Amino acid sequence: MINKEDCVSKVRDHLYNSDSYKKLKDNHISWIIKEVNRAIKDSNIDKGLKKCLLPSNEITSKIYEAPKIQKNGTPIRPIVNIIGLPHMH
Repeated sequence: MINKEDCVSKVRDHLYNSDSYKKLKDNHISWIIKEVNRAIKDSNIDKGLKKCLLPSNEITSKIYEAPKIQKNGTPIRPIVNIIGLPHMH
């Protein structure tokens, strides 16, 4: 098994030493949702489809890491949880 300090160290290395992620200074989700809502409402899309497309909340995704305990060095696998995001219904 992997100890907590090793796991935290591997997660930090993955997040901060990777080109896959960028830390934002501000959370722009409210502005993005407002713009998406405006674009959808101003479109000629069917009313039923509009209702499905409109974001319903302002939750951002969460990332967690699953250690691959069967592999040498116990590498980690990043998992991004998108359940509950504005595009999920």
